[in-house]
Order: sequence, then C-alpha cells, then structure tokens
Amino acid sequence: MRGRGWHIADYPVSLEPPYRPFFLLPDLEHPSGPIDDGRRPTLLSSLVDAVVTLFKGNANSEVAPFEEAPPFPVLPAEQFVTLTVSVPPDFAAQADVLGKLLLALSTALEPLSFEIVGHGGEVSLTLTCGESDKAQVMETIAGYVPEATVTEGPDILMEAWHEDGESIVIDFGLSYEFFLPLQAVNSLKVDPYIPLVSALSQAGSNETACFQVLFERVRNPWERSIREAVSDGGNGSLFADAPEFVPSARDKTKTPLFAVVLRIAAQGTTKERAWSLARSMGGFLLQFARPGSNELVPLENDEYPDELHELALLARQSFRTGMILSLDELLGFVHLPDASVAHPALKRERKHTKALPDIAMGHRLVLGENIYRGISTRATLCTPDRLQHVHVIGASGTGKSTLLLNMIEQDMQHGEGVAVFDPHGDLIEDILSRIPEERVRDVVVFDPGDEDWIIGFNMLSAGSEAEKNLIASDLVGIFKRLATSWGDTMSAVLGNAVIAMLEHPKGGTLLDLRRFLLDDAWRRAFLAEIHDEEICFFWGKEYPLIGSRSIGPILTRLDAFLRPKLIRYMVGERRGNLDLARIMNEGKILLVKLSHGVIGEENAHLLGSLLVSKFHQLALARQQTAREDRRPYFLYLDEFQHFVTPSMASLLTESRKYGLGLTLAHQTLSQLHSSPVESAILGNIHTRIVFRVDHTDAVSLARGFASFEASDLQNLTRGEAVVRIGSAGNDFNLKTFPASKIEPDVVATRSVLVLEASRQAYARPRSALEEELRKAHATAQEAAPAEIPSTPLAQQEESDAAREILAVETPEAPPLAVKTSPPKSRPIPPPEPTPLGRGGQEHKYLQHLVKRLGEERGFRAVIEEQVTGGKVDIVLRKESLVIACEISITTNVDHEVENLKKCLASGFTQILFISPDAKRREKITKKLREMAQVVPIEFLAPEDIVAALERLDTVTPTHTTVRGYKVKVNRQVMSYEDVAERRSAVAQVIARSLSRAQKA
Repeated sequence: MRGRGWHIADYPVSLEPPYRPFFLLPDLEHPSGPIDDGRRPTLLSSLVDAVVTLFKGNANSEVAPFEEAPPFPVLPAEQFVTLTVSVPPDFAAQADVLGKLLLALSTALEPLSFEIVGHGGEVSLTLTCGESDKAQVMETIAGYVPEATVTEGPDILMEAWHEDGESIVIDFGLSYEFFLPLQAVNSLKVDPYIPLVSALSQAGSNETACFQVLFERVRNPWERSIREAVSDGGNGSLFADAPEFVPSARDKTKTPLFAVVLRIAAQGTTKERAWSLARSMGGFLLQFARPGSNELVPLENDEYPDELHELALLARQSFRTGMILSLDELLGFVHLPDASVAHPALKRERKHTKALPDIAMGHRLVLGENIYRGISTRATLCTPDRLQHVHVIGASGTGKSTLLLNMIEQDMQHGEGVAVFDPHGDLIEDILSRIPEERVRDVVVFDPGDEDWIIGFNMLSAGSEAEKNLIASDLVGIFKRLATSWGDTMSAVLGNAVIAMLEHPKGGTLLDLRRFLLDDAWRRAFLAEIHDEEICFFWGKEYPLIGSRSIGPILTRLDAFLRPKLIRYMVGERRGNLDLARIMNEGKILLVKLSHGVIGEENAHLLGSLLVSKFHQLALARQQTAREDRRPYFLYLDEFQHFVTPSMASLLTESRKYGLGLTLAHQTLSQLHSSPVESAILGNIHTRIVFRVDHTDAVSLARGFASFEASDLQNLTRGEAVVRIGSAGNDFNLKTFPASKIEPDVVATRSVLVLEASRQAYARPRSALEEELRKAHATAQEAAPAEIPSTPLAQQEESDAAREILAVETPEAPPLAVKTSPPKSRPIPPPEPTPLGRGGQEHKYLQHLVKRLGEERGFRAVIEEQVTGGKVDIVLRKESLVIACEISITTNVDHEVENLKKCLASGFTQILFISPDAKRREKITKKLREMAQVVPIEFLAPEDIVAALERLDTVTPTHTTVRGYKVKVNRQVMSYEDVAERRSAVAQVIARSLSRAQKA
C-alpha cells in the first residue's frame, strides 16, 4: 500500500509516506481471478465496481501485506490563509505553463490545499497555504498567470460547511503500485473539470460539495528507486512477464513526483443527498484511469471515523499518507480552468474598468493608459490638480516606484522644479541617469553619505515670525515622535531653546543648541544678545526651577543625531550652501538621498523631517510673493511616513495656495501613526492613485471611489491602479507605462557628470569644512569662561539617578534577607565572576549589565543558557515573559543571523539584539526582512536597554520576584520627567563604561 495513499494512522501525518528503497509487494499483480476478455467496462460498471470495492474490499485481501513503517506525524499546522483564485472567461489554459506554475508552488514551506467548492449554486476555486507562504504563492501565480486574480478572503469551505448537515468524505488511492501511472493530461483545451464543475454546481444553498487536493513535493529519491526496481540493469525489464513495467516507470518518473491526498466531500440535508453529490463528483475521476496501468479507487473508511475525516478536511490535513503522483498526473487535478469550462456557476475574473473622465484628458503629465472596452486612452494630470497633491499607495512591488520615476522624468524634461526624498537610494540612482543634458547644472544632490563633499544645511534659520514658530513647533514634534520618553516640560524647554537660537542676531545651529542646553556660562552669554523678554524670562526664571533633569531625552536624541561626523559637519554651518528658497524659486532639481544603511534609520527620518519642515516654511514665505509669480514646485516623498511632521496636516491644506504640490507615496494606511495626518490625506488630497493593497486598506480606500469596490483594489496586478481625481465620480482604471530605457553608456556617464556639477556648485570639501569648524571651536573655547569642574556631589547625583530608574521598592517581611537594589551610597558593583560567558570585555560587561538590570526588575536571569542549536547570551524570565538577549560586538553578520534564527526556533516570547554598532544593527535588520518572524525582535543600542525592559515589563504588581524569591513591595511611582532623567543618566553611564572598555 506504500505510495498508493492507503496507509492510515490515528494521528495527522505527513503527506509523503516513509521512504524505503522500492520492492514489489506480494499483492503487486492485478486482481486475481479469471479475466473475461469479452467484457468491456463502461462508465456505469466502473462506478459500480468502485462502490463494491469500497464496501467489500479487494478479493485478494487474504494475501498478507508487507509491514509498513509508521508514517511521520505532521507538526501542528500554522495559521493558514485562503486565497481565492479566478481567471477571465476567455482564459486559455496551457499545460506547460500551468505545469511550471505547479512546480514553482511546490517550494512552499507547508503543503498546499487546492479546492473547488460548490455551494449555493456557485463554484469557487481556492488555494489554502500557510501564512508564511502567502506572499510567495500570490507572487508566483501572478508571475505565471498575470491575468489571474488572487485575493485573500474568507475560508469558503469552512463557511459553507455546517455542523447539522449529513456529510460524507471519501479519500481516493491508487488501485495498483504507484510506479504504474494514471492517464496524464496532455492538453487542457477540453478541460477535465467540465464534468466536475457541473457536479459541483448542483449543491444548493444548504448543501456543499468539495473536491480537495493536498499536495507537496517529495523529498526522497523515489524516482531512482522506481527505475532500479523494474529494470534489469540495462534497457530490459526485471520481470519477463511484465515488460510494460519499464516504459510505465519511465513515463511515471519523467516529471517530478509529489505526495498527494485526493478526496471528495459532500454535505446535504440527508445522507442520500450527500451520497448523490459524491457520486456525481466521483464520475470526474474515471477519466484518469489508464488501461493496463492504474486507476483511482475510493478507500474504505472503516478505520477512519467520520469526525476525524471532517476535521482533516477542514484543517487541510490527512490521517492517510499520500499517493505518489508525477507532475503530469497532478496537473489533471490541479490547474486553472480553461475557457472550455463555460458553466455559468464557475466564478470567473471580470475586472472592473471605467472610461477615462474628461478631467484626466489632454494635459502634459502622463500617468499611463486607461483601457476600456479595448480602447486605450492616455491618462493625464494638470498642474492645478497636482498642486492639490497626489497620494500614491500600494504594496511593495506593485509599481509605485515606476510611476514616480516616470512622473519625475517628465517634470525634468518639462523644466519643472522638483525635489525627491528617497529613504533607500534606489530611486535617486534611477533619476540620476535620466537627468536631461540641458538640466545637469540645475541638480542638487543632497547625500549625507558623501564622505568627501559636504552640503551645509542649517535648520535653525528663519525670516518671519510665522517661520520661527513653525520651526519650533515642528522640531519639538519631531523629537517627541522619535524619543522613547517625553513630557510637557521637555516640550517647553526644547521649544524655548529653539526660539532662542532663532532670535539671536547671529543665529544658531543644532550644535549650538546642544551647547546652549549643557553649558550654563555659554548660555548666559548667548542670552545677553537676545532682546526677546519672554525668552530671557524663561531661561532666567523658569528654567532654574525646572532644572537640568528635563533635558536628558533631548540630549540623548541630539547626541544620537550629531554623533556621525558627516551629519555634524552638515548641520554645523550657520550659513549652509543648501539654499532651499533659491532651489524652490528657480525651479531646480533637489535629490535627497537618505539611505538608512549609511546614516541610520532614525537619523534619516529626523533629517528628512527637518527638510520637509523647511519646505513648509518656504511655502509660507511665498505669502509676500504675488500669486502669478509663485512658480509651481513639486515635492515627491517616497515612503513619506518617515518624514511626517506635526505641521504636515496644515501643509496639505495650505501649500496649494503657495505653489507647492506634494506627491506622497507609501505602502499601507497603518504606517500613518498620526491621526490628523491620516485624516488630511484621506480628506484633503485631490488625486489618489491606488495600486494593489491588502483587505483592510481596500475596504477603507474603496469608500473614496464611486465605481470600484474593495475587491477591485485587491485584484490589481503589477502596474495596474485605480485613480480618482477630485470627486469620487472621476475614478478610472490605470495601466502605468514601464520605465524608459537608458543606454548603458549614458547611465555610466550622466550620473558622474551630475554628481560632479552638484559638488562644485553646492558642496564644500570635507577637509576645508573640518578646518573651519576646528578654528571656530578654538575661538569659542578662548572666549568662553572657565568651566566649573564637576564636584563629587554632582557625580553622586548622577550615580543615584542611574540606580533609581523607575521606582523605589521597599520589601515587607521577605522570606529571606534579599536586597532588591544596592544602597544609594555604593557604586554599581562589578559583575559576578561566574558564569563568565563568552566574548571579550565589552561582551561580558553587557551580559552582566543586562543580568543586573533584569534582576532589579524581578526577572530571573541566566547567562549562556543552553538551547537547541547552541547557547543564548542571556535569558530573562518573569511569569509568562521569556526574553532572549543576543549581544554582538565583533562577530560577523551571518553568525549573528544564525544566532537569531536559533532564538526564533526556541520559543521565546521576545528577542533583544544588542549591539553598540548602528551599522551592524542595520545590516542584520536587512538580513532578517525575508525571514518569517513569528517572535518580535528589537534591535537596541546598549543605552536603550533600560527603556526596552521597562516597556516590556508593563505590569505593576503588589509583589515582585527578586532572583527567584517573591517579595511584597510598596511601589512609589515617580514622575514622568524623573523617569526620563534617570533613564538618560543610566544611558550615559553605560556609554562611558563601554568607552572605557574599548580603550582598555
């Protein structure tokens, strides 16, 4: 019975049977008994024979079967998703293409379930797969069959199947040994589904009929085993009386093999009705019988309880091992229906199209083409509509970047002014090779990753009072969005510090802002030249009452931003070369390359947000310019959620009047964490272009279209979109054009030419800028009064703050004399000598630091805990929370990725990856993007450990656990500012300790 699909177990099993080199079983021969040469089987007699076999068994059953190895139990099924698949009515099914599709689908991690379900007079085709395989399956189908529509939707079989109906589930297996092939399908022009769809369509509203095929690619060398079993070592057959075995085996193994479970299921109001539906579906299988070779037979259910059979059907599992079928055999059961299946009950893809409205005709900027009833018309967008902004949304790989590239290229050719923000860098590279020759000197390439040439940019410069208020508001909002802790006091301090920079006659930079907050004497000298009484009153009277404790998170964010030298040089110039007002008014091309891997993700977001805020200032400054003199300027923000500012909502409503048009592109609505911004985008943007989106976004966005529904937005293929210009009635379908082809020699030379021209016109050599900043710093040091030395008291306060991070815990009658925290007067003791852990001094320091911080918060900490595949640097446990901490100092990226995979496989509820190297964290983040992450992973700098542990440990219990002992506590909760101040102090202590460890 091995490989024939007969073997049954009392537990869910793997589809592939246990592998063993092939040998013939005692019952290999065809059924015994005299053969009536004059009897020719008919369709009816074959069905009768199949039913007799089902209930009476095989006449040759007395032959003792060979004892088979028990099948492998299947792992618990992960959450699966159901994909509804449909093709147009005129779809021409090609066997070779669909065979390649099946082969590509077989790389899925979990078995696939192909189902054709009849219910309520409708027949649907679905494919059920594991959650981790969903994206691959959808993209694979779209690649081989672009006209197919694949949408994630409800589980049709599960919804149609109900508990109170009479049901039947029948598995089918091979009648003879599996090396004897079934009748393969060579052509689908007359689709074998024709009788099946007709049978399924008979299921009424309270009835369900289903044809289900579970399949996966075999992993063992069954092909070789088959060939060796029937061959005599040459070209002849091992069996003299069965020479047909060799060509049959050769036919079976010419295409890859699969393990397949094939079943039909029916449910009706009565048992008789269920049997009637099952018999009508069973007739479909007779066409796969191959005379003299093999056929499908229904299998007995004596040892297969009905409840388990139904459970297996709905759970997409099997208690029987599968048949071994070739790709050619499987294709007859699993394919997309050809146009010859013309039954009206079969759901076909009928994409919704709509004619292009007049508002989208005859303008200069071309979006793509609208195809309606076979007629193609160019879809265009006028400048007034563009100045009311464009919103582009769609999943990754749907065609957003190609559309943006085409729009930007047209703008450059038309002489328009454009600015492009790219958080990855690929879009900028494509643009550089497409710069028109006559506009090479109009281009400004702003690249913080350019190590040799620096373009200065001073955020803290403004002309009008409105601009000053906007800068202060946006800067506070940006820092608040990126900080791990924040409060009203910090907003007041940072806002007043920014205003002080703006009010000073000589201005200030972000470097000056940091010194202003830290150096009391320098601040007093700086304030002496400011004539704004309110600012002076705040810093002279209010700030001393607040104290320096409020600036910890501000300094933490500033230090992180200013730590890279290139950024420090860039924002340290008072009069930067990046004159955005001139760029905007003269219609130049600004390309902002904010690659996460070069300057860090958060720094890229902060710098991009500052630049967007600056454009908002410049738009407001155009109030002084006559309306007819306001030259249109177009700002493109790819993945714009990274550059959201607090004033973004007002920017969308106001900038149209001042000639600034935004094009905002991103992937999902869930990326917009700001409700005002989301409301402004959904309500105020004039033009929306929607590529394929997920179900949740489709439902939300479909409300803005008059002629398209959520399913239409999910059914779009690559390069297809639905567009609305203005009102909901002005919607239409769009097919974008591919990017223009650029000659290789142009690509190689144009980019170099543009970069060189930009550097010469707008940048300064790094060496010259370093010398200038060095002289300025030396002059400032000479002019500044002597610094007040740190006192032991100040050091003691810092040490106290480092220890008292969240609350003071007072033990009440503990069972053992256990200290929950060290006395305030004592410094943090060195790590305990055992266990030592692996790695160098920094690695061991961080291990013991995490251990100590965890134990102070009630975690039980274990260094170098053994798990499957190795050891984890440190594991923290507290009730149901189990945290794995991996520390990386010098090991390579691939090694650390394997460490994280080991943690993912070990069942931890949270994983923390800790490394002081930002580039290392960024590289590993990229490596893990393609992994199916079930467990959340956080990538932390050492100074972020405290905040992460406090965020994960959110419960405030009446007792705590200290190194394994339960201790009652009274928790005195501190103010938010105190918490932030102590976090900042701990972060500074950790940073200094690591610095000393590195020097040692």
